[in-house]
Amino acid sequence: MKVLIVEDDPGTLEVMRMCFEVYKPEIEIISSNAGRKGIAMAQQEKPDAMIVDLGLPDIDGSQVIEKVRQKSSIPIIVASARTEDRFIKEALALGANDYLVKPFDPQAFIDRFEKVLEQVYELPKK
Repeated sequence: MKVLIVEDDPGTLEVMRMCFEVYKPEIEIISSNAGRKGIAMAQQEKPDAMIVDLGLPDIDGSQVIEKVRQKSSIPIIVASARTEDRFIKEALALGANDYLVKPFDPQAFIDRFEKVLEQVYELPKK
């Protein structure tokens, strides 16, 4: 399984990578620090899931969700420091499968990731 993380903050990206290394080492992580590059990588790399920040340097993460949804139904989880309801509702309306507020607990991050995959890919629950 391959996961694309679109996150511009190196520290947050490293935390996410570590979460996967510790809890899901079998998952291949690829990443982009900008929205447009993330969209291109989603089309080229065909990841099994995406994690997208909303506050990206070039375009907003909501635009990333919108563009990816035009061509793909892969699971998308938003991980953002934006806590206002309007951002959460917009991301979900655009097609995100879940919204996680940063900072997050590493185990909760992986649990939410697994739950989305179970729902989208109809995997058996553990």
